Amino acid sequence: MRSTSPVWSRAQGTLGLELAEQLPPGPGTVVIPVGGGGLAAGVAIGLRALRPELSLVGVQAAACAPFAGRAPTGPTIADGIAVKVPAELTSAILRDLLDEVVVVDDEAISQAIVLLLERSKLTVEGAGAAPVAALLGGSCRATARRARCLPAATSTPRR
Repeated sequence: MRSTSPVWSRAQGTLGLELAEQLPPGPGTVVIPVGGGGLAAGVAIGLRALRPELSLVGVQAAACAPFAGRAPTGPTIADGIAVKVPAELTSAILRDLLDEVVVVDDEAISQAIVLLLERSKLTVEGAGAAPVAALLGGSCRATARRARCLPAATSTPRR
């Protein structure tokens, strides 16, 4: 099954439902990495259903940001979200549900990876660090106090 299928997006929506329950009440911002759009669409559907007051921001790597209207320019450290041609279904959903799409460059993503490792002891791939890079670099209008990032993928050390 493709990660941009309706079934996949519905399954990813459960993540949005869980996140909606965990966020503090009131307005805030959720920054979501966007590749092909399956994860982001599902999460956005879940969050919009339960928490319409939230601002939803998609983030893409500058080297491959079709949702932001940019043509691919080469490889990126955030290869997990480097999708050159997103699916029509997820594109339509995200156009309707995201408040904005921002881009971050590989330098900012690299700095976010290091910060997450040093401060949070999380090993995060480039796609997972992109939302943190967007917040740290000021790409989105959120304040860190009222913002939450949804990492695309992380791994933690085994104990």
